[in-house]
Amino acid sequence: MSTIAKHDDIDVLHVDDDPAFGDLVATFLERHDDIVVHGETDPEVALERLDAVDCVVSDFDMPETDGLTLLRRVRDRHPELPFVLFTGKGNEEIASEAIAAGVSGYLQKGGGSERYELLVNRIRTVVSEARANERAREATERLQEVYERTTDGVIAVDREWRYTYANARAEEILGAASAELLGTEVWSAFPGLVGTRFETELRRAMETGEEVSFDAYFDPLGTHFAVRAFPGDDGLSIYVRDVTDEERTREKLAAERRLLDAALDAIDDVFYVLNGSGERLVRWNDRLAALTGRTDVELASTPVTELFVPADRTDVTRTIERVLDGEDVSGVARFDTPDDPRLYEFRTVPLHDESGELVGVCGIGRDVTTQREREAHLERVETIVEALGDPVYTTDAVGKLTYVNDAFVEATGYDFETALGADAAALLKTEEGREAAFSAIRRARETDSPERFEFDLQTADGDAIPCEDHLSLLPTDADFRGTAGVIRDISRRKDREATLRRQRDQLDKFAAVVSHDLRNPLSVALGHVQLALETESSERLDTAEDALERMDRMVDELLLLARTGAVVNDPEPVTIDAVARDAWAVTDTGDATLSLDDGLPAVSADPSRLAGLFENLFRNSVEHGSTGNRTAAQSGEAIERSSTSSRPETDDAVEHGSTNGRSQIDSATDHPPASSQTAPRSADRVEVRVGVLENGAGRGFFVEDDGPGFGSSVDDPDGLFDPGVSTATDGTGYGLTIVRDVAEAHGWTVTATAGDDGGARFEFRVRTDS
Repeated sequence: MSTIAKHDDIDVLHVDDDPAFGDLVATFLERHDDIVVHGETDPEVALERLDAVDCVVSDFDMPETDGLTLLRRVRDRHPELPFVLFTGKGNEEIASEAIAAGVSGYLQKGGGSERYELLVNRIRTVVSEARANERAREATERLQEVYERTTDGVIAVDREWRYTYANARAEEILGAASAELLGTEVWSAFPGLVGTRFETELRRAMETGEEVSFDAYFDPLGTHFAVRAFPGDDGLSIYVRDVTDEERTREKLAAERRLLDAALDAIDDVFYVLNGSGERLVRWNDRLAALTGRTDVELASTPVTELFVPADRTDVTRTIERVLDGEDVSGVARFDTPDDPRLYEFRTVPLHDESGELVGVCGIGRDVTTQREREAHLERVETIVEALGDPVYTTDAVGKLTYVNDAFVEATGYDFETALGADAAALLKTEEGREAAFSAIRRARETDSPERFEFDLQTADGDAIPCEDHLSLLPTDADFRGTAGVIRDISRRKDREATLRRQRDQLDKFAAVVSHDLRNPLSVALGHVQLALETESSERLDTAEDALERMDRMVDELLLLARTGAVVNDPEPVTIDAVARDAWAVTDTGDATLSLDDGLPAVSADPSRLAGLFENLFRNSVEHGSTGNRTAAQSGEAIERSSTSSRPETDDAVEHGSTNGRSQIDSATDHPPASSQTAPRSADRVEVRVGVLENGAGRGFFVEDDGPGFGSSVDDPDGLFDPGVSTATDGTGYGLTIVRDVAEAHGWTVTATAGDDGGARFEFRVRTDS
């Protein structure tokens, strides 16, 4: 920390072992507004307070130490801190030692106030001198910092031509350390200066007191110097700058200017310089003369606007006027050439001299006739590409996307910033798609013809879209520089193909039925009719009638099966609850009962086809359950709901209508409902349940019964969905096939499994609306 305070007040540290005398000194000194006294009786403590004061006033004779010892210790820590001895014990010997030790003042104590006034004056004097010295040191240090940072060499010599200062740059230029130079005479250190312009100019500055500035080459150092010398009372301040590189640069510039003139004449672009009015050419290259077919004399005398076709001359004039107003202007104009006019793109700028005065106009023109024709062609191509409506792209030789159109962005979900520069195969294709693309590129390179391949386009949203890529190689004289492609969404085509495959499969099934399944009952019927004719037995006709009825049912179900295979194109929101009720009402279910869980989902489906699904499931439960084929002439219905969806625990709960969270529909006609009670359930009638399916495999619903289930005769429950498979002796084997086809037409999955009570259970996982 500086020992000099940064404010007008003077902080004085008074050290005296007599506290009473210390108080007296403080009283006298602090009568002055600028004096602040800090008293201390312990010299050791006083030494720790030196950083916060501007002056130390100390007694000489103290028990622990004396004033001179304290002075030496202060000087060890703060050499410049003012120190005044104020003591009652004084003699010439003490005064001499104090002065030798560097005391700032020496006063003897006295009884009168004038002694304290002398002390105040002495304190002010020594502090003022210390502050002035500190400011001088700081100024000198700042000046030396400036000198050290400057790129010029700075040298100071006294009037005897001895070096008194040299900065680091001067040491570098002169090749000598400052320590070697200081105190040495200039002409002795560098005798090569004698007799040169350096000596002449520097002596003139010293003698006349006038500043001198000159450039000269100093051969001993092989350096060209720019020198400025400033006289002063103490000698000269000399600033030296090595301009050897600048001189060489000037020489190079002259050579480069000659080279530039030759280069301007060699380029294909037009170069020109106009005069200050912008009307005439003052400099041009050979290309302008060759293009216009005019000689140099003609170009110098022809107004510049006449070099262009008449239709463009007004625009050229306006461009020149803008440049003369200080603008940098770009524009196009057509030169009036001996052949067809050529379109040139110009960049024209104003020219100023060193003072900023406008002296002319300079510019360069490039032939863009072919470029503009190509740009117009590209614009037409881009318009056609955008009008296609299909995603279009190009890639470079390593497969990075270099162009995509708006349709590409819309189809993929990737914006231009993400797509451009990305690896096309990694961004858009699966592993199979990438292999298909690489194979197509290999074939295209082998055959030099476009290729077509199919792949699943991976969008930014994670969707996979079946697409077809029409791929071609980019034209090039090199081996390979990339591809261009048009992507087409073939989802509809794939759907049509799938539909056609399903229809073909159905035709195959129908052919099999006609050739086998219908032939068997038809043969039975014909055989028994023939026997009836021969034997005149009516029993044979009953058997034939049963076979014909079976054939009738098969025909009806085959017709329904033919309608279930198509995709559902116009689904609508429906609730499982409502469709199941309607299907139960129109199905011959005997004395079976139906229960519906709460919270059955809404689905997007074709209501009539979904009703057919439930009708076949209900009929399957009845035909294969313990109720056999019992029928009823009339159906009754009773419904009750509660908050849970668990199954009834006892038959007593069923008989009294308690269904614990599901609706119950009783179809037994011999037990019509009365008030709030459902008909009692017999021990052998089947209960069918429609419930909510929601687990890790997906949300949906299930239909199950409490009948005998599939039994040990069925190894694979999923095989029950195959056409013609039935565990009932009189079943057609097409009901569950219809169920499966309706589910798949909606995009659902169905599986067969055992129910909670061992009966048949069919689970449907669907995309629900809620």
